[in-house]
Amino acid sequence: MCCRCIPYRYRNSYCHSGSNIDDLEFLLISSQKSPRLMFPKGGWELDESLKDAALRETFEEAGVLGDVKVQDYLGSWSFKSKSQGTFHEGHMLPLHVTEELDDWPEKSARRRLWVCF
Repeated sequence: MCCRCIPYRYRNSYCHSGSNIDDLEFLLISSQKSPRLMFPKGGWELDESLKDAALRETFEEAGVLGDVKVQDYLGSWSFKSKSQGTFHEGHMLPLHVTEELDDWPEKSARRRLWVCF
């Protein structure tokens, strides 16, 4: 199984409940193998929750920290593994970014790009 996060933030620093949709931004990262941009995703270890996996993968790949609310679960999808040829299930969660780090595990392999809604 895998999980994918959609990291987001509001440009204005006031409480996001009062923010305008025009202030909404999403974080994309480059693929390790191509210049293609995507949302962070990765494996879900058997000993961790969906929330913990989402936080870990987003930290490792995008270098951001934030809040994930499992009740805001966005859905799931099925995909075929290129290496194994078997079908797997993926899960999608929103992540409200609260901190953007200068250094992170995959910094040398990826670039980050904030895009407007």
